[in-house]
Amino acid sequence: MPPSTRSETAPAPQTEAWRPLLTEAADGTLRRNATGALEAILADLPSPGSGPDLDASLAGGWAGLALLFAYLDRARPEAGWSAKAQEALAAAISHLGSQVVPPGLYSGFAGVAWTMAHFEGRFVEASEEDPNQDIDEALLGYLDQSPWSSDYDLISGLAGFGVYALDRTDRATGRELLGKVVARLDETKVQMDGGLTWFTPPHLLPPWQRELNPEGYYNLGLAHGVPAVLVVLARAAAAGQTRAGDLLEGAVAWLLAQRNPHGSPSCYATVLPAGGQPRNAGPSRVAWCYGDLGVAVALLVVAREAGRPDWELHALHIARTAAAIPPARAGVRDGGLCHGAAGNAHLFSRLHQATSEPVFQEAALAYLEQLLALRREGRGIGGFEAWMPGPEDGTDPWQAVPGLLEGAAGIGLALVSALHPVAPDWDRFLLADIPPVQPAVRPHRP
Repeated sequence: MPPSTRSETAPAPQTEAWRPLLTEAADGTLRRNATGALEAILADLPSPGSGPDLDASLAGGWAGLALLFAYLDRARPEAGWSAKAQEALAAAISHLGSQVVPPGLYSGFAGVAWTMAHFEGRFVEASEEDPNQDIDEALLGYLDQSPWSSDYDLISGLAGFGVYALDRTDRATGRELLGKVVARLDETKVQMDGGLTWFTPPHLLPPWQRELNPEGYYNLGLAHGVPAVLVVLARAAAAGQTRAGDLLEGAVAWLLAQRNPHGSPSCYATVLPAGGQPRNAGPSRVAWCYGDLGVAVALLVVAREAGRPDWELHALHIARTAAAIPPARAGVRDGGLCHGAAGNAHLFSRLHQATSEPVFQEAALAYLEQLLALRREGRGIGGFEAWMPGPEDGTDPWQAVPGLLEGAAGIGLALVSALHPVAPDWDRFLLADIPPVQPAVRPHRP
């Protein structure tokens, strides 16, 4: 059962004050437009029992909406958002009890459990009774599969289970889960290019990707690839998993070896096909899910968790490369967190918060302006539609999507973080929560 009592004594842990992108001193028109866009989204989002019913998931369902409402409650206390968050979380839990749900973090029961764990001690009273005990037991059994033959990625695989376990290391089952995630990553690693990595075989690819990569690939994106594994390993090592630290060294070495040649339009391709096919060094889009921006954020998290200023220098170079690409040439079509303008604005804002480099603030503001320019009154949810191309049957690819990862709830969360001094701990599920640098390891610009 979801916790039902809002905590007045356990605020979200914050290592430093969050400086919102749109402070009171920011451009007044931009701030007003962002506020108006947020209000329009909130007016159009469904509530449990009214409007279209959603699934349970974090990425597209009630758990994701619960996260938005909870952070609205922190930004606007006493406005009733706490009750909305509880209703949405209860709806997610109800769906878990009535439907067959996969285990993954983004679309499965691990994501609902992560949301419940995220609420505890932040938005609701912590309790000795563990509401996630049954889910932990199910995941422990699932992770006993050896050799592991399922996904290793953040969206639905081992890295996603690691994110959940890392937020549960105060519980014995969370520590056990983390150990099993590291063990499965260890047994599935592949040695190559002077380091180690993880391979996605063709049977795990959707048909269109399998057609392009019939022998499988090595994925360089944060959503489905190796960068997410690096973050989980770095944080697992910090949590006492010694083997994770050993794996991390080789995995970072491999990732750095995959840089495109000097002068390429982007530092990283999206995937490296298996089978001796030529590397695609063509430009990848600027996004969280694939491309330089997601890689840079992940590598900066890893560098700071591991205390490695040499890795931080690589991360910042990649991030500056991404920031130098104008939004008009970044491959952005819509506004969502995954590959849209809101996600880019939030990640560049995170980079600015972590480094104080003006180039990242400028990029964040440029993508926020792009996001607001995408809004169309009377369309979608709050004026925002998601680009969701399907079969070429004449179906309109622009759709009203309420969810967190690709839809309006994620845009709403990014706007809350741009407008309010509330630390966006919610982006832990994106692995975008860059820790502050320790003075002893702050890198010097070459």
